[in-house]
Amino acid sequence: GINAEYMGQKEEAKEALASRLAELPIIEFERNHAELKPESHQALQAVADILQRYKHIRLRVVGITTNPKTIALADKRAEACIGYVAARGVDKARLEGKGVHGSQWATKFTPL
Repeated sequence: GINAEYMGQKEEAKEALASRLAELPIIEFERNHAELKPESHQALQAVADILQRYKHIRLRVVGITTNPKTIALADKRAEACIGYVAARGVDKARLEGKGVHGSQWATKFTPL
């Protein structure tokens, strides 16, 4: 019925969103800080634009660090991304962030 059709559209939107998010440029930060570099603003604006279009989608922002001792910094970097997107009109309740240990520095965006 209608609910199944809506759920299908929601899943299709999540897949399209995941694909677009995977194509974003790397989010850059000042060395050893959670301050965003200006060259990252365009990518984060694209995230805000996407979330304003797909209002039913929530997003997980994961800051990844190569050093397990700097997970707190990775947390702060995820929060910096969330703050930037929220400042552009996206409800912060739609965003969750965390820092994790991984094989390379990165910031990943995953639809929930």
